Amino acid sequence: MSGFSLAQTMASMQSHTAALEKERPGAEMQTPAQQQHFQGPGGLQNTGEEPFTFLARALDKIRSMILADLPATAWPKVEIEARLGIFCHQGRNEDERVFPACPGAGIIELGPDGWHGPPTRFFSGVTSGAFEDMQASIAHLGGGVVEEHMQEVVYTYPGHRRLRCSAENPDAGVLESKRKVMHVDMAMPAAPYDVRLTVAVEDAEAGQEHIQPGWESRRSKLRSSFRDTLGNCTLGPWSLDFTCVRTLEGAREGGREGGREEEATTEVELELGAEPLHTWLAEKGEKADKETSRLASRLLDTLKRLNPVERASPGKVLTPVMMGRGGGGPGGGTMEALRARCGAILQAAGSGGGGGRHMKFPGIMPVNLCRKDVGRVQAGGYWLAEKTDGVRYLMFVLGDSRGEGAFLMDRSMAISTFPGAEGVGKVLPAQSVLDGELVYNCLTSSYIFLVFDLLFWGEEAMLSQPFAQRLQAIHARVMPAIEAGKASGTLHPGRYLPVVGKKFYRREDLHRLFARVQEEEGHRVYRDATCVSHYFAYLGLGAREGGGEGGGEGGGEGGARVWSVQECLSRYYHKTDGIVFQPDVPYRCGTDTRFFKWKWLDTVTIDFALTLTPYRVLCGGGATGSLDLTKQVSLEAQDLRRLRADMAASRCRIAELGFSIATGMWTYKMLRPDKTDPNYFTTVCTTMLELAEGVGRKSSGIG
Repeated sequence: MSGFSLAQTMASMQSHTAALEKERPGAEMQTPAQQQHFQGPGGLQNTGEEPFTFLARALDKIRSMILADLPATAWPKVEIEARLGIFCHQGRNEDERVFPACPGAGIIELGPDGWHGPPTRFFSGVTSGAFEDMQASIAHLGGGVVEEHMQEVVYTYPGHRRLRCSAENPDAGVLESKRKVMHVDMAMPAAPYDVRLTVAVEDAEAGQEHIQPGWESRRSKLRSSFRDTLGNCTLGPWSLDFTCVRTLEGAREGGREGGREEEATTEVELELGAEPLHTWLAEKGEKADKETSRLASRLLDTLKRLNPVERASPGKVLTPVMMGRGGGGPGGGTMEALRARCGAILQAAGSGGGGGRHMKFPGIMPVNLCRKDVGRVQAGGYWLAEKTDGVRYLMFVLGDSRGEGAFLMDRSMAISTFPGAEGVGKVLPAQSVLDGELVYNCLTSSYIFLVFDLLFWGEEAMLSQPFAQRLQAIHARVMPAIEAGKASGTLHPGRYLPVVGKKFYRREDLHRLFARVQEEEGHRVYRDATCVSHYFAYLGLGAREGGGEGGGEGGGEGGARVWSVQECLSRYYHKTDGIVFQPDVPYRCGTDTRFFKWKWLDTVTIDFALTLTPYRVLCGGGATGSLDLTKQVSLEAQDLRRLRADMAASRCRIAELGFSIATGMWTYKMLRPDKTDPNYFTTVCTTMLELAEGVGRKSSGIG
């Protein structure tokens, strides 16, 4: 599938303008004991095993097989490889991944020793965009990594025989047999790709052989290999190979090309080094067990960097409020009350009244930061914060006969409750409305609600006030009320969804934000151990006792007391994908062209509406309300396999796609069940402009 350049894609999209009217995984993964099942396309499925435990067990099984079936003289011929790819059903839904995405899931073993489902087929390789991203991640592995390059052509013949020809001598090479003796198939629903762990025995024949007719395939390979020469980085005993492959299937009877087209794939694999392999096999007893654990740990660390795992899903925390037809049923009164509050938000923000059944989400929405906007940011009174990679919600506090407690509303207007919602409703004034995100905390392995704006404090409308005053109210009113609820026992630790005030900084302090962003396991995370009282003073709300960094001394919202580093990180340690630029102006419902978001280019995405039969990609706009961008937005085979599985398991039709500047291809990220509408065409265009301009921290001058 050919890719488009960025300019071609933007030009093609703009042709539609006329149609517009305007460290240890055991603590991170809650499997299998705590999370046993998820709803997949084939029904209730097991979420598998904690990854480190699984890999250690799989490697131990491989070691036992080698020791039992192969003599020590054969050990130098053994290869153990872990290859990334996608498992699909064989013969049925062959273009659909076996399991849909399931954040928080462990590893599911396929085959006779694991999941008892239909036979599966392994499609090796990753998308070209993922291939580029994975190679870029190598820069964070640390020192001591050596890169080597190799180019060869491999002809395969019947009987597991193959001829390997180098670029220097393409007409002759080494004839060898590579016999696969064992494989462990690992489905990873919490990650973009699955893994096949293979054990093979390779025998090379003496001398050079010329290419003979009868070959089954010809594979032209261009490989970059990375090895850890110092033993102090993630790779350890494993080498990492990135290979661009062009495969031509030959006529079995003659080994001729027969007019067939070459198939291009990009493959990623890890291989255990020969010396570490021999040492591992030679160890005995506790030393062997310890080495197995070390190999599993290093393998998992690298896999998580290449193939990032989503640790959990908001669905594990929230409980939907069910509505009957016409708004009746158990949640009918609640929905009526929430619509009334939405109408109050619109009125207070000067966006008109209402509260009807077809009301849209009233929350503020930022626009992409482009180069033309940098001057406004530099001149204006902006507050900056990390752009949290969470799920957007409005929190409503109700306190009448129609509903009591706190409720969350997402962008699709779906309503949910959460643990401790009744208690939160007691400690915050009735009719309060908070704007924020549901965020997964990396330290506690649990969710928090991160508040970034305050629309109503009880009956008091805050929307007309400048943002600085609303921000102060979050930390001077909301957070002390939450702390008081914890102190009184109304909010029980571990039994309620923690409510945390987000930290914003003035534009000139942007360096503070970037200093708190770091790479972890293939993700960017915001990690802030600054004492809460220190930030309280920063906002000009008055100094608290102690203060300072790291919680060594300090007070905080709700009273002067010591805040430990653990307490700080339990509030501010989560994934981030950019920076938001909040103007110091009143709250505006809907899109606010003064409110900007900036993202690292590899995290810039667009939400499209997709159908698969037939394949169509739509965005908002045009006389009919949608524009067809199918010709401009295509996905590679591996992404389509993931997308089909996810859509088969969900009613959601909104998919988040990214664009790879390096390859000119679109990449599938995830479904967006919290949204009902795709991005509008103008958003699509400004996002492509953002990618084209590549506004960075240094080039923009925003810091």
